[in-house]
Amino acid sequence: MKKIYFLKNFGGIIVFLCLSIVTFSQDTYYWVGGIGPAAIGEGTNWNKNLDGTGDARSTPTESDILIFDGSNVGGGSPTTGTVQVTITGTIISQLILQNAANVILSRIGGTTGTITLNGDASDDPDLVVKSGSHLTIDSDLASGNVNIALTSFASGQVDNGCTIRIANTGTHRITSQKANGLVFKTGSTFYSDATPSSGAYPFGSSSQSVQYGVKFEKGANLIVNGNRSPMGNSSTFQTCNMEAGSNYIQRSSNPASTGSWTNLKIFGNIIVENNTAFTADGPFYKIDTLNIKSGSTLTTHTSGNTAVLGDLIVDGTLGAPAASTNVLVIGGSIPQTISGAGSISVPSFTVGNYSNVTLHKTITVGTTVNIVGMLTLGAQGKIEGTANFTSRVNQTPVNFTGNTTAGSYIVTGVAGPTGITGLFIKGDGLAGNTNVVGFSSSNSAINLSKPALTTTVGTIFSFASDTATLVFNTSMGANAIGNAGTKSFQAGTKYAVNMATDAPFGISSEAGNSMTVGTVSINAPITTNYNISFTGGLSLADGAKVTIRPTDTLRISSGTDIQGAPFGMNKYFISSVAGANAGVLRIDNITTMKLFPIGSATNYLPVWLTPSANSDFAVSVFEGITADGTPNGTAFTTDQKAKVVNSVWTINRVNGAGDAEVKLSWPSSLEGSDFMNFTNDKVGIGRYNGSAWEQVIGSGDNTTNMAMATYSEFSPFSVGELGFVLPIGFKEVSGTVKNIGVEIAWTMLNDEKGNRYAVERSEDGNKFVEIGAVQGNTLQSYSMLDNQNMFAKSFYRIRLMKQNGQLNYSNVIMVNKAAGIDITVYPNPASETLIIAGLKEQGRIRIFNAAGQQILQRNTNANSLSVDISALQRGVYFIEIVGKNSVRRTFIKR
Repeated sequence: MKKIYFLKNFGGIIVFLCLSIVTFSQDTYYWVGGIGPAAIGEGTNWNKNLDGTGDARSTPTESDILIFDGSNVGGGSPTTGTVQVTITGTIISQLILQNAANVILSRIGGTTGTITLNGDASDDPDLVVKSGSHLTIDSDLASGNVNIALTSFASGQVDNGCTIRIANTGTHRITSQKANGLVFKTGSTFYSDATPSSGAYPFGSSSQSVQYGVKFEKGANLIVNGNRSPMGNSSTFQTCNMEAGSNYIQRSSNPASTGSWTNLKIFGNIIVENNTAFTADGPFYKIDTLNIKSGSTLTTHTSGNTAVLGDLIVDGTLGAPAASTNVLVIGGSIPQTISGAGSISVPSFTVGNYSNVTLHKTITVGTTVNIVGMLTLGAQGKIEGTANFTSRVNQTPVNFTGNTTAGSYIVTGVAGPTGITGLFIKGDGLAGNTNVVGFSSSNSAINLSKPALTTTVGTIFSFASDTATLVFNTSMGANAIGNAGTKSFQAGTKYAVNMATDAPFGISSEAGNSMTVGTVSINAPITTNYNISFTGGLSLADGAKVTIRPTDTLRISSGTDIQGAPFGMNKYFISSVAGANAGVLRIDNITTMKLFPIGSATNYLPVWLTPSANSDFAVSVFEGITADGTPNGTAFTTDQKAKVVNSVWTINRVNGAGDAEVKLSWPSSLEGSDFMNFTNDKVGIGRYNGSAWEQVIGSGDNTTNMAMATYSEFSPFSVGELGFVLPIGFKEVSGTVKNIGVEIAWTMLNDEKGNRYAVERSEDGNKFVEIGAVQGNTLQSYSMLDNQNMFAKSFYRIRLMKQNGQLNYSNVIMVNKAAGIDITVYPNPASETLIIAGLKEQGRIRIFNAAGQQILQRNTNANSLSVDISALQRGVYFIEIVGKNSVRRTFIKR
């Protein structure tokens, strides 16, 4: 006896009712009718004993259990083989196939024969296909139709290795009146081979079965060779509960108006094969792995989403109709791959927030690429097309309300949110790390990457995103994102570069030549392609040498330590050199000792800086010490190199003030012939101050190749003999208009007896003649009056001749007797020295950077003045000449 419990409301009073159903005693009968064809209703075809020695089924009842046992289907005449059974209307308790039974049910007479299963008093399944058995429904429309109907009291189960098949042109079906009433276990298969000409669905329509009446467990197979959807007739109805890991295999093209195939449906794995053209009639709510075999095509819908939570394997074609807005969403929470030898061309492509997707092939995207989670570009991975690209960073949360049902991948009753596909969703009743993989405004439904844990009503949900990560396992680097649309690598995007490339970072279409990135992991040799600012951590793996192009700066704005120590020739930053430029490594917000693991292309030449107050420093380095501390300056002579390390470290303090300890290290191969024999107490650091090298100071260790000294001003530095003065240089040259002529003055940072200084004048700035000379006397400051100057505008320079015959020239200055009328700043752009000409009276010169910060101030009464700008960073600067009439000019430091 079965009992059914339910509640009923009588005028506001809830009454608990119990309905008992009395069942008859059950008899079990075995098929003994041979391989047929034979009628299911013929009593002599059934016997209580498998060998036919028992009673026949002379009086059928609705409680009977009918068994096909494949070990013997002939009773007293033992027989095996396929049994063909003709069907009339019959009601029984259970139908069982066991021991490799192979049964074909068919209809004769042109009408419908239905086997109704009422179930029994136990919870055991009532339609059972087990032990290697196979059940087939097969008859044409003219012969009639066969239905198997499971009532709300009945259930069914198809075991591993067993199959049910519906074939031919009849309108056959198996229907279930309760959710998950018929279960296909792991390894079992259902074949939907029927090709009826009128509306018929293998598991019934919405009026014949219930939602999810049939369940396919993980590893179970639903194979479609027919022309009618096994999912039912409506977008709001799905007969098959395709659990995660179940397999839906499409082997035939699906004609239009043959049911609802994909619209708002939830699938496990989908396989399209057998040269099939599978056309979606609506959005896919969920697919696990999608595998499109060679020769086959899947065409997505015109709108909505195609959500894939597992791997995407395309050896055939994945495409979309013209003018489609469908979004391919790769939104799982386990690592996913996109691979195959076929073609993928979609309108839009999204990687979900918690998703980790590796692209092993080229995909073509027409409208939008939206990376919210992690995208790895494999060796063959590339994005092409005309789509706009965005790597999303930290979208502000937006809240909405909705309802969940335990086990469901859909949140219902949600109205309002748009643009949420790919974001994460959080709220009561949801599993952690859940992505939004689709949204239907017409159905007010959100599609989830994970099933809800509990049932809730009116829950508040939050939608947001974390930070996108781009991983390059390709030598193309960021160039693998080759779509022709605009690109937006939002500030803070994370990177991992795992293969040697000269394009390690993406550049936004509107960004010019610099980008801000988040945390970056560099695991292979790279060359920079832009000015890059790191807001997160930066780490280098073994073998990861980072070549900074001469025009680039790598800036760690967070001030964090570079990860990957110890550094050395196996991993460091190479300051690449071209002309007067060298690649720069900058670290901001330095308050304690900070390592700059930098060097040349051939040697590791690290710098340690310890400021007394918070400071930002930029460092570059080159081999081959020069007279002016620039990469393309005049090289030291052999004698000069003997006492120094043949390298220059350019250290600029971008922000901050006060002293800072500078510590430098070098390889022995760069030491001069005398220097390599110096004791520790003879080693120190010298600075080029813009006009000349200063005396070497500080301390060092010539065994470990370290030197240190404290400075408050920063520019090029090198290492030499303590107390040694590096080659002479001009500190400043100026020209002042007097009543009796033009006074030329110059200052040397250091001087030597025997030097001769000749003043040369030119009318045009090209041809110079000597107008007088001064003998050096180590006073370091000199002047000469030119009382023969008859020109309104003239040019001057100083020629230095040393005792050994070496010649040096100062910068050229211009003197305009009509000063104040036209103040000139040249050259522009300038790299080392800027000349300000046309000054009229005593005044103050101030230089500001593009941010409005004053970086230099000088008082002068000269008509023309040279200003050292070699220590400035590249960029736009402003000069303000303050006097009776203030004047502003602009120049570019290159």
